[in-house]
Amino acid sequence: MEEIEKLCRKIPESEQMLAIKGIGVITVAGFLAEVGDVRRIESPRQIQKLAGLSLRENSSGKHKGQTTISKRGRSKLRAVLFNAAIPLIAKNPEFKS
Repeated sequence: MEEIEKLCRKIPESEQMLAIKGIGVITVAGFLAEVGDVRRIESPRQIQKLAGLSLRENSSGKHKGQTTISKRGRSKLRAVLFNAAIPLIAKNPEFKS
């Protein structure tokens, strides 16, 4: 755990993420491992697509199906983002509303 924290703190962008109340070293390390260089990300939508969280409609002809997430991205990144959302909602008042 200490080694992960040391490596994580070497990445300049990790300090901004760790400053968010409810986000820990394991979450940041998992996110950075899946995304890579965050400087190449131009918009949050790119992370959404990379994680497979884009919406898609399941319809055919006259049938209008449900809208679900595509799940065509990285499942581990989806898991990291989901696991990050739980403490954020619980501990950070900015994310509660």
